[in-house]
Amino acid sequence: MRKISAIVLLGDSLTAWGDFSQLKRLGEDIHIHNLGVPGNATAEIYARIGEATALRPSHLVLMAGVNDLFQGIAADEILDNHRRIWKAIAEGSPETSLSLLSLLPINRAITGDFPSSAFQNGSIRALNSSLRLEAERRNIPFLDFYPHFSDKQLNLDENLTEDGVHLLPAAYTLWVKLLLDYFSGGKD
Repeated sequence: MRKISAIVLLGDSLTAWGDFSQLKRLGEDIHIHNLGVPGNATAEIYARIGEATALRPSHLVLMAGVNDLFQGIAADEILDNHRRIWKAIAEGSPETSLSLLSLLPINRAITGDFPSSAFQNGSIRALNSSLRLEAERRNIPFLDFYPHFSDKQLNLDENLTEDGVHLLPAAYTLWVKLLLDYFSGGKD
């Protein structure tokens, strides 16, 4: 396991509302910085990337793109924004190791028509596939959390959400467990 001194979690409301303090189990001297901002799409995350790189973390964990899909932004543009974010991290904090998290499913039975009738889990899976391929091409670890959070119909497990999009504490417990496994040398 690589020495970890600081971990930045970067993303939107799914990240912002998480309690990641249990990542301290990796070492009491590790600093955990939650830089999730509700409503952020990839363009907004790119605009504030300097906040993350200024911390010079040993590791940065990024989950971004679901708000873009909610807003109807095309997958190609989301992927381009990811490339810009990745490049800005590499240039702004070259010692930082980046890991990319897959987007999580939603549960349309709970959300109803929110955020839009055109937005489905198929869009999330397709974007995850593109992100995985691009990350692998650039040697960026891609952690596929989607199957861990989905039910048999590939929707967000109703036991992990109240509104079909945002997560309950049990979901964050799972998220932290998966990250602990990853940082300890296990699989996603």
